Amino acid sequence: MSSYPPPPGPQDPSGTPGPSGTPGPYGAPGQYPGQYGAGNPYPGQPHPGQPYPGQYGAQQYPDQYPGQPYPGAPQPQYGAYPQPGGVDPAGDPLVSRALGEWFSKVAGVVTRSWKPLVLIQLASGLVSALVASVVLLVGGFGGAALGSPDAALGGVFVALLLVVVVLVVIGALAQGASLYVAVRGAEGRPAGIGEAVSWATARALPLIGWGLLAGLLVVIGAVLLLLPGLYLLVVFVPTLLGVVAIERQGMGRMFSLAHRDLGPTAGRVLLYVLIVVVYSYVLGSVIGAVTTEGSIANSLLDAVLIQLPVGLAGLAVSVVGYARLRHVENPAFGTPTLAAELQR
Repeated sequence: MSSYPPPPGPQDPSGTPGPSGTPGPYGAPGQYPGQYGAGNPYPGQPHPGQPYPGQYGAQQYPDQYPGQPYPGAPQPQYGAYPQPGGVDPAGDPLVSRALGEWFSKVAGVVTRSWKPLVLIQLASGLVSALVASVVLLVGGFGGAALGSPDAALGGVFVALLLVVVVLVVIGALAQGASLYVAVRGAEGRPAGIGEAVSWATARALPLIGWGLLAGLLVVIGAVLLLLPGLYLLVVFVPTLLGVVAIERQGMGRMFSLAHRDLGPTAGRVLLYVLIVVVYSYVLGSVIGAVTTEGSIANSLLDAVLIQLPVGLAGLAVSVVGYARLRHVENPAFGTPTLAAELQR
């Protein structure tokens, strides 16, 4: 019988002693943290955090390979919503994605805040009409009192210029106040008319100046050639109010913002223009059939049934269009950000 000790048993990479009782080459079980061995709480599997490359792979433990797709992982869809760290347009009251959402969110602006918006529009219309009547009356009488036809004509011309100035000023205040009301309503914090007018008054001069320039450019573009006028309309409708009143910037910013999503923006603005043209023609024909042209009833129905709805819809188109463009520029932008920017 041999006196030599028996040979060591098979070596187990887990460190478990072989049949002879001698420890494996990796020491006793549990000697090193993370060591595979008898103390492994997941029998039959590698220790958590230490998969065998090529055996279990990243697919079983995808969190161990951050930023790297693992086999079978879904591929990212570029342009899909929501984006990482972004705002989901489906849950935002102003940011729209598809055309159907655009319609619903334009309607949402009006249905949420229609009472203060209607009051602002009616008040601005009434004040404009009263001031215009007084100015024209005074201008006509003043020119006639000078005793010459040229003086009378000059007085009327000056009065017309004053009326235009008054209409522009009141219109700018009404649009600024309506913007404030629409954004606060979307945020879920309705604003009073006095608060909205005060906010708009602080931004009246830029609104008047840029509004006059934009309107003049649109008219010139439409007169010289239709397409430039339509292009300028596409740029100014969704950007003018927001850029001037909220961002406090000028025309360069309007063009750069509109061009971030020019195709869809053009489609939505031109669709709004087409709807306005058809709606105004149909309602105007009905009003003309039941009233006398130039009568008080005719003017009143035109103001209530045509001008008021078109003005409310135009404001909603502007606010929703601006929110979409800001979201395209920065996916983290949404109604809460827009509402916070009102206070700057």
